[in-house]
Amino acid sequence: MEHQHDVVGLISILLDSEKYKEALRIPLEERYIQSFKDNCWDLISNIINKINNNTITLKPSLYGACEELLSIIIDKATPEEALLEFIEQIEVAKNDAQFSIILKPLQQLLKKLICKRGRSLEWCLNSISTYIEAIPIPDHNLEGKERILMDSDDNIRRIIRVYSLLPPFYKPFINEMAPIDSNKKTPQIIASFLISLLGKPLIYIDLDPGSNSNGEARLCCSTILGDICLLVKNILKLLPYLEDCYTEVKNNTTRKTNIDDDVDLKPFDHTEKINITTLSGLFYGIFSTHFEVPDLAIPQAVKLIKAHISKFNYKGRNMLIKYIIDNANHSGMIGYAITLYKNSLDEAFQNKCLPDCFTGTHFNSMLKKFCHLPHGEESDLMELADQIITTLNFLRYIALKDTNNVTGIRECFSSIQNDFLEKLRMGLNMSKAHYEAKLKEIENKHGSKKQTNVAISIGGNVLDKIPKQNKKAIINSALNAFHLIEGLIGRLTVRKSHRWVKPTILAPISAKKSFIQPYSQQHENDKIIPTIISEHDESQYEDDIKNKILSKALEFVPKNGWTVEALAQGAETAGYPGIAHGMFPNAGGDLVHFFNVKCNKELVQQMKMWPKVDVNESKIPAQQVENAIMTRLLMIEPYKSTWPRAMAIQALPNNVPNSLATLLSLVDDICYFTGDRSVDAKNMLGINTLK
Repeated sequence: MEHQHDVVGLISILLDSEKYKEALRIPLEERYIQSFKDNCWDLISNIINKINNNTITLKPSLYGACEELLSIIIDKATPEEALLEFIEQIEVAKNDAQFSIILKPLQQLLKKLICKRGRSLEWCLNSISTYIEAIPIPDHNLEGKERILMDSDDNIRRIIRVYSLLPPFYKPFINEMAPIDSNKKTPQIIASFLISLLGKPLIYIDLDPGSNSNGEARLCCSTILGDICLLVKNILKLLPYLEDCYTEVKNNTTRKTNIDDDVDLKPFDHTEKINITTLSGLFYGIFSTHFEVPDLAIPQAVKLIKAHISKFNYKGRNMLIKYIIDNANHSGMIGYAITLYKNSLDEAFQNKCLPDCFTGTHFNSMLKKFCHLPHGEESDLMELADQIITTLNFLRYIALKDTNNVTGIRECFSSIQNDFLEKLRMGLNMSKAHYEAKLKEIENKHGSKKQTNVAISIGGNVLDKIPKQNKKAIINSALNAFHLIEGLIGRLTVRKSHRWVKPTILAPISAKKSFIQPYSQQHENDKIIPTIISEHDESQYEDDIKNKILSKALEFVPKNGWTVEALAQGAETAGYPGIAHGMFPNAGGDLVHFFNVKCNKELVQQMKMWPKVDVNESKIPAQQVENAIMTRLLMIEPYKSTWPRAMAIQALPNNVPNSLATLLSLVDDICYFTGDRSVDAKNMLGINTLK
């Protein structure tokens, strides 16, 4: 009969005797392998009980040996059985050191259980919550400067220490969630756990940025809030849960849940995690401005502003938009407010009578806010680019839309010209001269000893303090914005009946080595010849900008679809402000049309390279037509996931003319380049049917 070895007792004795190397060799010896595997359950509890809060300081070798033994156990044991034992050990952990040493093997086991991770992860997080809730709450009524003493409390320090262990544990599951876990319940499980952490005991810790701005507790809380925003995306959708919790507290009732169906209960329906205390902690962190909310929430906030303003009548909308413009300190926000005003005005034009808030003094007052340069021609045009571009788009819109002068726009022409556009022109020439001089200085700094001393400040940041590799990119982006503004000013002269804006006069910089701007000093030999850009040149210039933006926007279509967001990101990638998407009134329609035209041109270039084939007038070149159609369809493949939306956009009434034009052009090109030069409409009809 084979002798049964007491592996548990043997390893325990070796650890107590500080014979750590011998203990680590036990799992590798052939005579102990099977016994070690059969007793993993008991070994886990025995090894963890060797750890206390002083072990890592007084006996680091013991702590390291225990960590390595636990790592060997999770390799040898059945994952499901080992997981249950580790979960139990968390709930009965006697100190934070035991809690800490359990987290890493627990994480490794969860990584193994990919298919069963959802439920297993929920059990693990529940046991962690149970351990955290058992931490004693500090009982100090400290106020004012006395609150600083809270950091010396043992329980406070313990709470902070335990919370700092959590992000390294759950972060890997968030990072790998997208490619592996298609179950939408898993993000909710983690999010509900993180929300529960914002309740007891964290709410008893001082998180005020005034007294504890760099504290570890604030850093932990900030990390948790960021991860919640990443998982939930739209934090505001949790407001109904807060309302339900408030009603329960007010009426002294409890949420009705079927205990028998607890397995199917949604993560956000667990009252021990989602309650008035935890949600209060969450929304305090979001709305108090004491913590930095991730940019993921900004698009939701922008949509919320639009939805909120649209709830009011026209007068109410104007009041809110005016408030935003008066209080916003960001050009992009002001530009967005101007866009909301333009949309409301366009909606109001559909009525028989325009509301009073869009006419006379009300309209004039709002227009002055739009056409405002804080420091005249010396304003920072780069910082104000979003506001300026949106304003110029609005001016062109109203000049073309209000042909009957219902708003009173014509009475504002002179003030707009003198107080806004003239100063803007001068500011453009000044800014371009400065930026071009700085660009030449950067490009020639190694080749010429004689350099100009030009300093540029953007939003209060001096360009010299920015890394060298980014300087040229910033300057080129600024120059692109200035060229775009010039193009928009030129657009205001398109219609003769509204030719109230003089074309922009471009003052070229002197060809001399010293970059002295012509507006500040002129030499006798310097001849500055004003050049008036013709309407054709302005149109071509504008088309070039549009094509650049549309071409770059296609890169973002797979992610954002045929939307304004793709156009905005395309504009930024092309070096223009994101607000430049206002140049495309049909938004997605313009982007789809550009894509179709671009693909048709590429197809023509490919068909030109195909070998010539003799075709009888009575026979359709089927193989060539099939190749052409297949080539054209393959061009859609990178955008396959978003193409149904593109087809829906093309079917909109305002986009139908362009859609039919590109389709007929495609059919005609295929007929011509596949060798079918017949004037017989039957052949073309056949190709049309194939399409």
